[in-house]
Amino acid sequence: MRVITSRVAAFYSRRNHLNSSLRLGRSGVCTLLLAALMFVHPIDAAAGMFDFFKNKYDVHLSPEVRGSVKLDGKPMAGLIVLRELDYIGVYEKTQKTKTDEHGRFSFPEKNVSAVEPGSIFHEPRIWNNIEVLYENKKYQLWFVVSSSIEPAQGISEKLLQLNCDLNDSLEDIGFNNIEDPRWPHGVESICRW
Repeated sequence: MRVITSRVAAFYSRRNHLNSSLRLGRSGVCTLLLAALMFVHPIDAAAGMFDFFKNKYDVHLSPEVRGSVKLDGKPMAGLIVLRELDYIGVYEKTQKTKTDEHGRFSFPEKNVSAVEPGSIFHEPRIWNNIEVLYENKKYQLWFVVSSSIEPAQGISEKLLQLNCDLNDSLEDIGFNNIEDPRWPHGVESICRW
């Protein structure tokens, strides 16, 4: 038979009291987790904790581009043409080509994969800028900021036939948005169609 002394009883009493004070019910655990999450920035927490849920989405940055550059109707050969594409800082790239002997140039279609469209905070902005350099001056062949990650038929049609003369004025040009007629497209360009 074991004799429980007052010292042993006091020890067990303190241990049981300590254990019961350290036990948390479900509500205590939830409260503790919420308090911890309040100190972590929500976007950072989501970025780290839920990476395995992220899917990649196709983002259409630019359709194929084909055009020609002339000066007073005469083809301009050997001019540098730049295409700058920027998708909310995720993709930023400038591509370069030269006009051929007929003043023609082209760029391929450009798409990227990104996780950003899966975010509830995603606001797509795609900057598509095409310029040509002539005598240390830049001429705006095409400039548009799009809020869609999907191809737009009207934009695709225009970019396949950029007919540009360096003496034409820079204009704000509007044209129909085939996918959503309520929001016409608007570009800045010296090119005509």
